[in-house]
Amino acid sequence: MATGLELFAGAQTRKDARAVAAIRAAAARLGRLYSPPEDDFVLAGRLLSAYAVQHGSIRSRDHCQDVLIAFGAARASGMLIAANRGDMDRWARLLQRRGGLSLTVVSPT
Repeated sequence: MATGLELFAGAQTRKDARAVAAIRAAAARLGRLYSPPEDDFVLAGRLLSAYAVQHGSIRSRDHCQDVLIAFGAARASGMLIAANRGDMDRWARLLQRRGGLSLTVVSPT
């Protein structure tokens, strides 16, 4: 679960970690945890490659978690709440063009 990795990595306090654990537990109860299958990893690599060809060299390790999070959101519900909306909008557009997946990205309020 790429989202769990990102959220736990950003948890700076025990309170943050407990909040992330509660979010993960709620997602599990709702059947909304997403573990990418191999095909999504392959397509994620292709998306990163296509972006690099179009826009110049990128460090894929800086973006692969975002791409996998976008996949998970598109597969689970088609909506993603993201603080880094600009980055996620970019991956949502590529997912639509190259993967046929629809994703709406919104900023937290």
